[in-house]
Amino acid sequence: MMFSLSLMFMISNWIIRLIMVVVVTRHHRPNSALAWLLVIFIIPWVGLILYLLVGSNRLPRRRIERHSRLQRELKALIKRLENLPDSVHPILEPEQVSAVTLARRLAYSPILGGNNAELMIRNEDVINRISADID
Repeated sequence: MMFSLSLMFMISNWIIRLIMVVVVTRHHRPNSALAWLLVIFIIPWVGLILYLLVGSNRLPRRRIERHSRLQRELKALIKRLENLPDSVHPILEPEQVSAVTLARRLAYSPILGGNNAELMIRNEDVINRISADID
């Protein structure tokens, strides 16, 4: 009897490990998948329970619908803002296009006039500019 329980426990550990390799690698980025698999391979039953409790990154349907609705509303707002008289479509250098596109996407708004930006590469320049602005 004792031999069969330990054998069943060992087999169940390997079954958990093999199944979770497939499940975790499909649903997580490589870094988080590696962390989950490390826990699951070291302590399979505890790792499985932890994964079932907190490891799933699926959102409830209601939250997904709310997010979709918000995205639609933001797109409509962006279209309205782009028609404002202060909306600007600047002529950009090729190396500036990606930075401006990223800023527009993150802010969910068009570029408005009256603003100025300067890219600074050196940390000292950034610190000196911030200090000067504060003064």
